[in-house]
Formats: sequence, structure tokens, C-alpha cells
Amino acid sequence: WEIANPTNTRVAALMLVGAMVFTVASAWYEMTRPDRVRRGFFYLQTLFDLVLVTATVHVTGGAASPFAALYILVIAYASLVLPIGSGLLVAAMGNVLYIGDVVWSQGHDIGASVWLQLAIFALAALGTGVLAARMREAGAGQALQLEAQLERVRLQADDVLRTIRTGILTVDHDGTLAFANPAAGRMLGFDPPHAIGKPIREVFGEKAPVLVQALERTIRDRIRISRWEATINGENGPFPIGLNTTTI
Repeated sequence: WEIANPTNTRVAALMLVGAMVFTVASAWYEMTRPDRVRRGFFYLQTLFDLVLVTATVHVTGGAASPFAALYILVIAYASLVLPIGSGLLVAAMGNVLYIGDVVWSQGHDIGASVWLQLAIFALAALGTGVLAARMREAGAGQALQLEAQLERVRLQADDVLRTIRTGILTVDHDGTLAFANPAAGRMLGFDPPHAIGKPIREVFGEKAPVLVQALERTIRDRIRISRWEATINGENGPFPIGLNTTTI
């Protein structure tokens, strides 16, 4: 510090304070307002990283700085996280900042080493951009395959539930009917499509009061019921049923 350039000392101090303030502010914003974190937030972070890398290069020798490679990390981040083409945009911005620091600020000539650095930045942007595009294509393909598999499973489960002779009910936490297969509708005397969303007491409370009590107890106490017996008041008189409940 005693023999360092005063300007470089001030730049390094500003870098440290700025990095701390920006990091804390970014973390606070992301934690308190996660729903408002948009693409612009990541662009702002990338721009700050470019400025920080440029300041680091400035205080460590400019064109001779070993830290110029840090631009590649920022370019790779932009290519992988931001939309396609952002890597080239960030590389162009990095080139402008790098040339501005090397030529205008420190008075160096644009020699072969500087042109080599600029070429490396561009190649890094192209390489990571292609990699990011392939990763996005692979992810989209896998998502479509998974969606198709889930749809097949849903259709298979729906076919099973519709043809099975056992009555199956699904009840929400507030006691409303969420699902009923045709067998349950026939047993309890209601039309499942028209009963969805209604309270179970309203749908079959009179015909199966014990069933309603068992379901409400399962919802309230989170207790599974196994091998209970209940009576349903059908059109041809009461008849017994076996009852099992579980929670999700």
C-alpha cells in the first residue's frame, strides 16, 4: 500500500466497497422479492461483474494483467443464464471496456496480445452460446417427453379408476369432493361430474353418514382408517360397505 499508485489504491477500495454493497443488496432483493426477479436483474449483475473485472484488470497491469481471463467467466455466465445471444452482447461490452482501459486509460497500444484477448473473448462467447443452445434444446426435448409420459400415465390411471368396481373418493382439506369415480357415484347415488367441488355432507351425507364422519375424522386428525364398516342407505334399502381412508 505504501508504494502503490494512489489512483489504483482508490480504485481497489471502491471495488471492495462496491462489491460488498452490491452483493448484499442483490441478495436482499432476491430474498425479499423473489417474484420480481426478472431478466433485467441478471443483466444488471452481469454489467456490474464486467465493471468489476475491468477495475481488477486496471489495477493489476492493464494489458499485462493475468486477470483478463475473468472476462471469460462473465461471458460464460451470460451465455448459460441469459437468453441466446447475450453471450455475444456481453463479450462485445467486455471488449469495449477492456480496450477502453488498455488504450484510453493506460495509454497502451493495441498489440498482438490485446487482439488475442479480444479473439478469446469472442470464441468463449460463441462456444458457450452453442453449448447453452444445445442444453436448452435437450431440456426442451426432455420436458416434452416427460409431459407425454405423464399424460399416458394419467390416461391409464383414468381408465383404471373408471372401470374398477371399487368406489374411490378424494376429498379436499375443507371437506369438498375433489374426485369420485363412477363406482362411487353408483353406490352413493350421485353424479360425479356435477358433485365435484360440493361439500361431502351435501352430496351423500344422508345416504352414508358414517362414511362422512370417517372422512371428516381423517381430514381433521390426519388418521388413516383401515377396514371400517359403514352402511349406505340405497334405493333398495341399506347395505354394508368396507371403508379405508388415507391422507396425502
